[in-house]
Amino acid sequence: MGSENLVYVFAAYAVIWLLSFGYLHTIASRQKRLQREMEALKNVLTETNVASEEALAIPDAGATR
Repeated sequence: MGSENLVYVFAAYAVIWLLSFGYLHTIASRQKRLQREMEALKNVLTETNVASEEALAIPDAGATR
């Protein structure tokens, strides 16, 4: 293997590493976005659940009129 071929080998490894890091960055970004969406949905569900419980609140059985 001549020294001129080593340049191509180095370039190939560099491209593979760059693509790998780019892919990992993309995955990390998507994961963060999904985490934010899950938190937002959890908050909406919690607020909806609290609102429906308040709307359906049954008066205390021990309360006098």
